Amino acid sequence: MTATEDTANDLLRAAARLSRWASQSASFDMPFAQARLLALIDELGPDPADARATLVSLTPHGDVALHQVRVARAKVLDPTLARLGGDGLARTRAAIDVLTELLNLTADPIPTPIPTPAPAPARKDI
Repeated sequence: MTATEDTANDLLRAAARLSRWASQSASFDMPFAQARLLALIDELGPDPADARATLVSLTPHGDVALHQVRVARAKVLDPTLARLGGDGLARTRAAIDVLTELLNLTADPIPTPIPTPAPAPARKDI
């Protein structure tokens, strides 16, 4: 792996582990898969450009339920963040800013070139 690939792998693993830990440690009244689905609906929103799709959005009850899940997850992480102290919190804030920048870059991905197929070998008729 290259250094960039190592960094990408470490970043993804750390983010997934932290999110998984927060979800497993938090106390909320719904299965994790349901909470994740609410978060995806909230994040992605309806897609009116695609007439084939069924549009879904959060109801007020779903919005409240998602807020409760997010509060519960934040509460379990809060004491650990407090242990970092001022400098650690500042570095965490800086890391969040970098992660947000990375996410913004994914909204406008670099187009990957489509490989040109190799020419077919000449056919010899016998």
